[in-house]
Amino acid sequence: GAALLGAPLMHDFVAISLSNLLTSWETIEARLRAAAQGDFVICLYNPASHKRRDHLRRACDILLETKAPGTPCGIAQNIGREGQMTQYMPLFALREAETDMFSTVFIGNSQTKMIGGRMVTPRGYAHD
Repeated sequence: GAALLGAPLMHDFVAISLSNLLTSWETIEARLRAAAQGDFVICLYNPASHKRRDHLRRACDILLETKAPGTPCGIAQNIGREGQMTQYMPLFALREAETDMFSTVFIGNSQTKMIGGRMVTPRGYAHD
């Protein structure tokens, strides 16, 4: 999914499931806050299901406590399947995005930018 969006995972990142079937929502919230405070690129899987329609919105609200509203985000859906597609949006708009169990969500860090219509997180520690 990351390769479809560009190069959002060129630096440290975390992967967090938004499914609370095996992990409590309180634990998921703590992981989201820690990842945002650590300025990680965040990859979310299991962002929504028929029973969990609001988990992505709730996750975005938590991330917006720390991350800038304009943080670049991308969604890859049906990766490697018929109907594969990508879309880009800032974090504030991600909270209203339609996702399902075939969606993977990528949320940039403070260095992630859109370059040539692609999501890119620069590699290294040098600042522009």
